Amino acid sequence: MAIRRNIVPARELSIVEKKKRLNKETLITGIVVSLIVFYFGMAFEKVDTITRGTFTEKIDEMISQMSTNPLFVFPINYSTGIAWMLTIIVAVIITIHYSYSYVRINSGDEAKGKTFWADPFAITKKYAEKVIVKGKLFGRTRYDLAYNNVINSRNVYESLDTRHHFHALNTFIIGITGSGKTRYVLKPNILQMNSAFVCCDPKGSTASALGEPLRRFGYNVKIFDIFTKKNSNTYNPLKYCYREDDVRKLAMTFARTTDPSAGKATGKDPFWDDAMTMLMCAEISLLKLIPDGLDKPYGQMTEIMGEQIMAPCFSNIAELVRIANKKWSPSCGIPLLPGVKLGDGKNNTANASRLSAIFENVRAFEAQRQDCDPSEIQKPYCLQCWEGFCLAPEKTSTTVLMTAATKLNVFDIKEVRELTDTDTIELDKFGTQRDALFLIIPPQDKTYNFLTAFLYAQLFDILYRKCNESLAGTSDVYINDKEFVKHFSAEDVILERDKNFMEAIKEGKVTAEKVDVSGVHTFKKNHNKIIVDDSYYEIKVDGEYVTRRPDMALANKFVDDLKKASLRNGAKVGFSPLPIHFRFLQDEFPNTGQIEGYQEILSTVREYNISCIIICQTITQLKGMYEDTYEVVDGNCPQVIFLGGDENSTGEYLARKMGNTTKGVASNSINDGEKINKSINVDGGELMRPEEFGRIDPLDEILFIFGEMPIKDKKYDYPSHPNYKYTYDYIQDFDKNSDVYSFDRTTLGPIESAAKLRVRKPRAIPTIHDFNMQSFKEVMGKFTKEEAFDQLETNYKKYYGNSEEDDFTTF
Repeated sequence: MAIRRNIVPARELSIVEKKKRLNKETLITGIVVSLIVFYFGMAFEKVDTITRGTFTEKIDEMISQMSTNPLFVFPINYSTGIAWMLTIIVAVIITIHYSYSYVRINSGDEAKGKTFWADPFAITKKYAEKVIVKGKLFGRTRYDLAYNNVINSRNVYESLDTRHHFHALNTFIIGITGSGKTRYVLKPNILQMNSAFVCCDPKGSTASALGEPLRRFGYNVKIFDIFTKKNSNTYNPLKYCYREDDVRKLAMTFARTTDPSAGKATGKDPFWDDAMTMLMCAEISLLKLIPDGLDKPYGQMTEIMGEQIMAPCFSNIAELVRIANKKWSPSCGIPLLPGVKLGDGKNNTANASRLSAIFENVRAFEAQRQDCDPSEIQKPYCLQCWEGFCLAPEKTSTTVLMTAATKLNVFDIKEVRELTDTDTIELDKFGTQRDALFLIIPPQDKTYNFLTAFLYAQLFDILYRKCNESLAGTSDVYINDKEFVKHFSAEDVILERDKNFMEAIKEGKVTAEKVDVSGVHTFKKNHNKIIVDDSYYEIKVDGEYVTRRPDMALANKFVDDLKKASLRNGAKVGFSPLPIHFRFLQDEFPNTGQIEGYQEILSTVREYNISCIIICQTITQLKGMYEDTYEVVDGNCPQVIFLGGDENSTGEYLARKMGNTTKGVASNSINDGEKINKSINVDGGELMRPEEFGRIDPLDEILFIFGEMPIKDKKYDYPSHPNYKYTYDYIQDFDKNSDVYSFDRTTLGPIESAAKLRVRKPRAIPTIHDFNMQSFKEVMGKFTKEEAFDQLETNYKKYYGNSEEDDFTTF
């Protein structure tokens, strides 16, 4: 009969730990044994000098002397050769034993795998920045108080400065619903307040909890809500199409993200998406791109559009698609320029449509402007795309138009039109200031999530382009060379505004002005009592707003720190990374649609001072987006965090990623003669089996960092964050009905649509004393003489002040 059992300790020591233990034990043993042997050698030689007799007699005398007077060996006035010889022999024996043990550790632990649990504190010490907190006697090292760290777990931090670890900060997080993706990772990292970011926020709970504290720490907080579509900033994707490749990328993203199969339908002909992309490129560039030598796009010219002048927005793209199948007539409001002739519409309805009339007007306009025959003009991009689309026969083009109209129909919905016709989100300003953008998406509906794919793709392009083209010759102000304060453009540097700013700081022209919100509140819960002053402080330099702080202590600290601020100049020419780290916190990543070129972006963001946090519930979700190349996403994320879940594919993926370890296996056997045989063998296996990942403690997480062994640690305790006391969650702990620290979004909406800028005929045209474009638009937008008069008077007083001599009684 044989009895076999596995010996698996609660925490098996790693190779490094075993080597450290061996070194420590060998050193202590060597010193202690050597001292003992040396003492016995000296004792024997002392007795040998004072006693005559046999060896046994001398040993007896040595023991007697040692028991009565252990220090009889002193003074040393005799030879110690024997003592040294014995000590050297012992040292050689210990060295041989150490070498044998060292070889056995390596061969034993690595025979079947060498994965082991890393020490969280050692990883933090290696990769994080620290703060020394002064104590009464000694300083204490604190990593949780360092400004420039990101939070991976309760005891694992990493610096935003990649010079500490030389790898990107891209992080792939896996966790099922309820595992704490928001509470244990997103919210604590947002509260670090050390970067600009865009956060995908299903249901908007994160914005509600952290929007106000972010604002009170000086962030520009923006909301794009495609869930409720209310109280939101507006986002017009066409605003950010500056070049022809921007137009094509936007059109391709629209085609891909509005495809229910995400382009993976078997047997689907890509021709249809390509044809629709060409049609949309023609229309977008018509409305948005400004031709060389002109001051506005074709879509804003009455000689081309007639009464159909249109602002660049998707609702007008949908309108252009509709008129592409409507036959032109003289009464449609689109006049034909001299020399324009339309097709007969027999082979292709589009070539005789109203949209065709617009593009033929473009051709005639360019022929006149270039002073050449229409067939010889240098064609603008919109005309090239239109001609490419018109190559299709009528049946084909009609199908493409129907497909485009169906997909663009979403922009005919009033709420969506109001969200996308104008733009207050100002993506072009991101990257050089403290911005926080929350994308609120429906948790159960992907209908409008293509808008988030637009936004992500365009924001990446904007940030990349800014680093490559716009940051040369700029300068930035930092506190302690880490905390970003203010950015100065190249023009500001030429005008020495950055130097004037620093000079104002040196002259003490820094103020902190208190702004009361709702006064002082007292909250009680059980035996706890807190007093909250609902106010904040605006910090200004020479009267110019710089930032905010939520209380007096932090405001005074910032003012003091600002006195030690430094000015850092960017590269004089060429590439320069973003002055403030920018993070993409992509919760519910599979629901935001595929971002054009995202895998390539992940591999390059580090040098631009950008990082991404990708959050999925299971690895299967990521495979669903990138079926054959999902490991490229994983490979470009040096950090992987598992928060919990029991999906089989996820467990198998993590077990393979973790690797195997070597363990000791003891075997006991009993033969017929009742003799017990024992043996210990080396065996191997996973450090964690796939099924064990589904059984981890809800408060634990497993963390992988590039170049390190896996880490098992507790999840970060969100309420323990130093800035938690400024959040709406903190107030809700005491009073569920209080609105202290709540984020007021009502100032963001409702939005009045300004999609179509048609030519209007006012009943009277006043004299414009100040030819200000905004004033002109406001006056021309009125429909009655009385309204126009009132607006003129308002504008005149606004720009020139009140004057008794001015008479506004007549036009």
